[in-house]
Parts: sequence; C-alpha cells; structure tokens
Amino acid sequence: MSFARVYDNFMKYVDYDEWYNYIILNLEKLDKNIENVLELGAGTGEFLIRFAKKYPNIIGIDINNEMLSLSKEKITKNNIKNIELIHEDMLNLQTNCENDLVYAFFDVINYLKSIAELETLLKKVGENLKSGGIFFFDVATPNLMKEMFPNGVFYDNRDDMTIFWEHYHNKKDKIEEISVTFFVLNDDGKYSRIDEYYEKKIFTNLELKKAIDKNNFKILKIIKNNEFAGERLFYIIEKI
Repeated sequence: MSFARVYDNFMKYVDYDEWYNYIILNLEKLDKNIENVLELGAGTGEFLIRFAKKYPNIIGIDINNEMLSLSKEKITKNNIKNIELIHEDMLNLQTNCENDLVYAFFDVINYLKSIAELETLLKKVGENLKSGGIFFFDVATPNLMKEMFPNGVFYDNRDDMTIFWEHYHNKKDKIEEISVTFFVLNDDGKYSRIDEYYEKKIFTNLELKKAIDKNNFKILKIIKNNEFAGERLFYIIEKI
C-alpha cells in the first residue's frame, strides 16, 4: 500500500469547499477574466474538479503519477471533460500555453528546498502565464510548524489509521525534516505500515518578496489566515 492510496482518507477532515470558496472570493475581487487555469501539485484532484466547474480549461500537474491516476478516476467518475493531467516536476513546468491563473496550495511552495529552486519555479510560472496573469499560492509559517510539532512529535489516532509524525529543524540547511509513519487498518483487521519522509523550507517574507521581484511579478496581496489548517500566508501576485 502506498501513501497516495491513503491520501484522501488522511485528508478527510480538510474542508475543500471552504478552501475553494475562499480562493474564489479573493480571485473575484481582482476582476480578472480567467479561462485557462493551471494547478501545481494537483494531488488526487480535489481542487481540480471544483475549478473545472467554474473555468473552461484546467491543467493539473504533479510529480507523483499514482496521485494523478487517482485524479483521473475522480475526473472520469464526475464525467468532467475539461481537465488535462500532466506528470511533471513543477521545476520543469511547460504547458505550451499562456494561462490566466496558476495556483498552488497546501504548502506546495514549501517543498522547494532553496531560494534557487523558488526562483526557478517563479521563472517557470511566469513562462506559463499571460501578462497580467495571476499566481495564487500559500506558504506555511514558522508558527504553523510550532503548532503542529510543539515537542518535535505529533500523534493522531483515528478509527481507521494511526499516524506518528516526527519533526526535526535542520538549522544548518534551514530545512524542516519530517518523518511520518502510518498504520492503516485493512478490511481483514490487520494493519499496513507506510513510512514517508519529506522536507519543507519555511521561506521568510523577505526571501519571497525578493524572488517575486526578481522574476517580474508584483505582489497584489498577502493574506494571513489561520482558519483552515494552522497559520499560513496566501500570496496573490501578478505577472508584469
């Protein structure tokens, strides 16, 4: 069993509709004509199927092919015809079209390991956006990491799975190292174990602003929000 197969169950307490409504509310305030939309880190497609109901052309990319397979299952089940899926690393982003909107949520930006990677991504996003196009993304904050891992450990016991998180702050590289172990209850009453390891970088506002300026974007709005899943910042930036 893979993490992709339990991802939706793991995320079942996330109110995607609340996230979506919040995103659309902020987009509509911009008074932009949006038709072509690109999602970075599309995962299992929960945002894709919502955006596809509002906008005519949707592209979702993800580096995890199994996640995209699950997205495809949902797209087929919902009989959605206006979504294209691409298996690709976002640092190599190439959609061959100029999009009106690119978005990346649930800490996708924090999976970049360095300022150099952040700048590469912004350059690639710019190449895939129309002039005046919008890049809308969120980033985790230091406070969010402290909330999740007050003592370096987080424990989540559910009816159908138990999750252990271990967090270590690598001061030298300024990287958050996170190990996660899932014990997932199977239909036969036995448990499957899944081990995941990932790294996140918590960029400062100054680092983000410098990278944004360097890559021909301007900041329209920075919104602090702690209502959905801990404290995070939402950036709305426009291609110059």
